[in-house]
Amino acid sequence: MVEHLVALRLRPGVDPGAVDGLLAAVRGLPAVVPGILELQCGRNFSPARAHGFDIGLRVRFPGRAELAAYGPHPEHQAVLARIQELCDDILALDFEA
Repeated sequence: MVEHLVALRLRPGVDPGAVDGLLAAVRGLPAVVPGILELQCGRNFSPARAHGFDIGLRVRFPGRAELAAYGPHPEHQAVLARIQELCDDILALDFEA
């Protein structure tokens, strides 16, 4: 099992509607990207501990091959482009569980 963790820091002044749209797009990835076993994402509610990160994302894959295929998948790339428009910083961490 592979866990893909992502933390996103939004740009100052990002429209809340744009954030809602981004979260909806992220939540739609399991329907269009093969290999995703589970995906969860949401807004941070503990700002004192988050080092400025606003959104958390966890994606679970059966193995490294599925994670490797996820990165270049066109639907993931489209969501990543939206993330890059709205965010100042992205932190990603992958590990086997």
